Amino acid sequence: MRVRRGRDRVRSPDLPADVEARHESALLRAWLWLFGDVREEIADLMSSMPLLRETRWECPNCPATHLTTAAEPHQPYHQCPGLHGILAPYVQAGTDCKVTATVREDYAGTETGLRYDGEGRPITSVVTTRADGSNDCAVFPGAATGSGSSTEG
Repeated sequence: MRVRRGRDRVRSPDLPADVEARHESALLRAWLWLFGDVREEIADLMSSMPLLRETRWECPNCPATHLTTAAEPHQPYHQCPGLHGILAPYVQAGTDCKVTATVREDYAGTETGLRYDGEGRPITSVVTTRADGSNDCAVFPGAATGSGSSTEG
C-alpha cells in the first residue's frame, strides 16, 4: 500500500481513516524500536561533514600565498620568483620545508619540453623536502625528437 502525504493523500478504500493512522503509527513505532531515532545522529553527521574544506598554501621561497576550497586531493603550483620563475608547488601553510629546483647536469640538446629558469638553466625537477624527512618531486622531462628517416647498414 502506497501512502501519500498532504492534500493528494490516497487512503485505502477498505480501511477507515483512524485504522490507517494507527497502522502508520505502528509502523513508525516498529521502525524506531528496530533502528532507534537516527534523526539526531544524521544531523550530527551532516554538521560534521565539511562540503568544502579551506586549505591555505604558501611558498617558502617567495611571499606568494594561495587559498583553495577543493574537496579532492590537489596540489597548486605557481611561477615562483624565488626560484627564478620556474613552476613550483605551494606547500600547506605552516609546513616546515624547503623547495629547491634541480638543474639538469647533462647536455641539453634538441629535446622538446625542457623547462628553463629565469637564468636560462634547464631544470629537471622541483623537490619539496620536509623537516620530517618526507619529500615530493615534480619532474620536468624532456622528450627526444627524430627526423623520421633511418640509416640501415
